[in-house]
Amino acid sequence: SADSTNNCWLAPDEVNKVGAGKDYGFPNCYGVGDCVDLGPLCVPTPCGPGDCELVPGTCNGENRPKVLLDPHSAPTGITGAAGFPGFRVNDVFVALFGQGEAVPGCDTDFGHTVVWFDGAAKGNQPTPAHVFASGFQSPIDVAVSPDGALYVADFAGTVYRIIPTEVGGVADGDRPTPRLPAFALQPNPARSGTVVRWLSAPAPGTVVTVYDLAGRQVTELPATGDVSWDLRDAAGRRVAAGVYLVRATDASGGFSRKLLVAP
Repeated sequence: SADSTNNCWLAPDEVNKVGAGKDYGFPNCYGVGDCVDLGPLCVPTPCGPGDCELVPGTCNGENRPKVLLDPHSAPTGITGAAGFPGFRVNDVFVALFGQGEAVPGCDTDFGHTVVWFDGAAKGNQPTPAHVFASGFQSPIDVAVSPDGALYVADFAGTVYRIIPTEVGGVADGDRPTPRLPAFALQPNPARSGTVVRWLSAPAPGTVVTVYDLAGRQVTELPATGDVSWDLRDAAGRRVAAGVYLVRATDASGGFSRKLLVAP
């Protein structure tokens, strides 16, 4: 089970397809049975089955979530995407209010975005969510209007109207297919270096950047094939031991993992 002193072992938020008589795990567990590892102390990641059980041994046979979201991202609004150019009748937009308070021991700030997912996707694994729009304070609801625009209500008191920027909109068959540049770090923790191993080939223009926990950029790495980092900053100095954030960014958005640099 997870060590209670490691606040970075957290259960993710979920979107569920609700059916009569089905068990989704609340309140003892969630429908996958292990935690999202946001910190360096759980090796290998993610944590093992049962680490997010409130009552040990109670998580068996729950229905799997339709979508897994970052912990504390706080989904607050949901709407079908039909009517927004380029999206299909089963696509879904979700407003993520976002993490409102810091979690001790975790340098995270999840949410504050609108994501979308394919509501008709099949399979045993949760459907991935893709960032559609960002830059909000705390979006609380979304709606597609008859004029084909997406309206986003922000808790800050602003309503945003999002429209396609291409003349004539997007053709019906050209639904956007954003794919976050996901990767693993091996080894992690690292003493002499680590390698960014892509879970799928990086898109052209992908940038890999390393930050310290104060948000300062440490170095930027070329994203051609697997990316090696020798634990040196942009000036060639070996970085101090501690936790760093490795972030890959492309046109679809960004994907981050924490790296523990050992002494």
